[in-house]
Amino acid sequence: MTNRKDKPIGFRFLSAVAACLFIGSVVYVLVVGINLYVGAALAAAVLGLGAPSVMEGESLIEMVVGFFESILDGVMEVIEAVSEFVSSIFS
Repeated sequence: MTNRKDKPIGFRFLSAVAACLFIGSVVYVLVVGINLYVGAALAAAVLGLGAPSVMEGESLIEMVVGFFESILDGVMEVIEAVSEFVSSIFS
């Protein structure tokens, strides 16, 4: 696994957006149900998280671990951005 800050900003932005889209789609499916638009959003999120992981990984295990690492990195980037925004308001 690599350090989160060593990754390029484009990769970090893509993983953050795709992770938010993935989590939002899953929550929507659980609450409302699946339809064409949510299925397309879910597919785009999975491809956004999976494509860079597959391109970087050399073995199947590295690809799978990279996929889940991208999800966690994306969620951490979003949480970090929100906490920085809130802390900048109160400082």
